[in-house]
Amino acid sequence: MKPCRWAGCPALIQDGRYCPRHQPRAERIASSINADRERAYRQSPAVRESKRFLDSRDWKRARADYLTNHPFCEQCQELGLSTLASQVHHKTARSKGGALLDDDNLMALCASCHSRLTVEELRDASGI
Repeated sequence: MKPCRWAGCPALIQDGRYCPRHQPRAERIASSINADRERAYRQSPAVRESKRFLDSRDWKRARADYLTNHPFCEQCQELGLSTLASQVHHKTARSKGGALLDDDNLMALCASCHSRLTVEELRDASGI
């Protein structure tokens, strides 16, 4: 048994962080905080600029052409697998001055490889 994490609550609980009385309140507060963070993120200039680029006709055309010419995930191919690519990744990030529409800076990836690569890049950038 452990104490409810709500300040001043004397209840003891087995699982979770809050007692049944405080769980709904804690969820509402967390939901409100997450909504505020999401709103601030969407309104940031960098996110708006990135969305503008990803929604542009030039990028959509370059992405479609690249996937047509490179239909398989380039990382899976290195492992001897033939997985269809569904996403196009910038080898050098746009935020680091990578060429936006240059085929030499693009890589066709499946969703799984793209997610993994993105997480690795975020870890490297944050120094974790």
